[in-house]
Amino acid sequence: PDSLHIDSVVLVLDYVETYGDTMAQQTVNVYEIPQSSRFGDTTFTIRKSNYEKGGFLGTRTFQPLALNDSIQAREDTTANQLRIRLDNSFGERLLKYDTTSGGAYINDSTFRSKFKGFALESVSGNAIMGFNLLGANTKLAIYYKDDNGDPGNLPPASSDTLVEYFHICR
Repeated sequence: PDSLHIDSVVLVLDYVETYGDTMAQQTVNVYEIPQSSRFGDTTFTIRKSNYEKGGFLGTRTFQPLALNDSIQAREDTTANQLRIRLDNSFGERLLKYDTTSGGAYINDSTFRSKFKGFALESVSGNAIMGFNLLGANTKLAIYYKDDNGDPGNLPPASSDTLVEYFHICR
């Protein structure tokens, strides 16, 4: 962990459809689900604005129409994605977790006790958007650098930034 440094953290959502105005700007905010929340460990739809939010992690403003375009990010070229860059401090926190006894990565339930999940909130626009949270394109992408120069997932002749993908709802 001492040789790893976060370059960026991106929440990738598998876009399915939009009902409404696909030309109007939409803004989606991402928050962490607070530890005190009764939600977590699955996908929930909350249709009220007074739910408890944890720390703010990131935001993205976009036109839904543009989500049909293909996106090329490192080794990954995919269409129909919403990519929201998250605060690097979140990625740094993930790097500090470890696999030792009592560490967050020792097992699934321990990790879930440290991180309950993401809450997404649409704060502008004139459309209802659908995302497949169980889709193959829904994931957390962590881009990082390794001071030790370990090859990791580097493709041939690429820069020194590595990437790991974590599927969110599996």
